[in-house]
Amino acid sequence: MMARLLRRSAAAGLALLAFSSAARAEHDYAPEHAAHTVDALRKRCFISLLCPIGGDNYRLLSDAVAGDREAQYRLGRVLESGNGLPRDLDAATGWYGRAAEQGHATAALALNHRRHDGAAIEADEAKIVAALGV
Repeated sequence: MMARLLRRSAAAGLALLAFSSAARAEHDYAPEHAAHTVDALRKRCFISLLCPIGGDNYRLLSDAVAGDREAQYRLGRVLESGNGLPRDLDAATGWYGRAAEQGHATAALALNHRRHDGAAIEADEAKIVAALGV
């Protein structure tokens, strides 16, 4: 009896893990698609246990979409590292660009590093230069 209960619990845990991973992979965190992703996750993330990306990353994503330049920079870091969200260098670059255009100097430096690594950057150069104080 106990062995059957343990097998069912393990199977349920694996199913939840697979569902969570699939849900995480189906969302697009790039700046141009992130508002749609926030809308799609809003109901699920209202209860943190059901949120496929974790409450902290959901709040970070929501704040970045709302225009918070620090959240945009931090979301870029999360996407660059793949720590808690799928690794996506293009999306990270987009968020660095959004933050840099709002005067976030560290994001401007991160964007410059991405450019030196060969990334194609679409951002307002004058705003980024102003953020760097050059």
